[in-house]
Amino acid sequence: MRQQNRDLRKTQRDIERDRRELEKQEKQLQWLTTFRASLFNVVDVVQILARFIQVCTILAKAAGATHARQRQTRERNGNNRKGTLGASPLAYAGSH
Repeated sequence: MRQQNRDLRKTQRDIERDRRELEKQEKQLQWLTTFRASLFNVVDVVQILARFIQVCTILAKAAGATHARQRQTRERNGNNRKGTLGASPLAYAGSH
């Protein structure tokens, strides 16, 4: 009878240990699932940022080309002044 009780307690301890191990594995799996979902969100954000950078690059090139055309037009017309918008009235008066 004593031996049976010992065996039973040992079996109960083994079951409890296995249950704790399974709970630990379940938590790790939940964490891994959450981490993967977060990682996919990061990948999405990176892709969006990459596209944004592409668009900014295209816009910067277009602005640079526009600026170059404006400069060429001023040079062709013999007018190297960029214009009076935003310029100080004193700077404009001193240029004549």
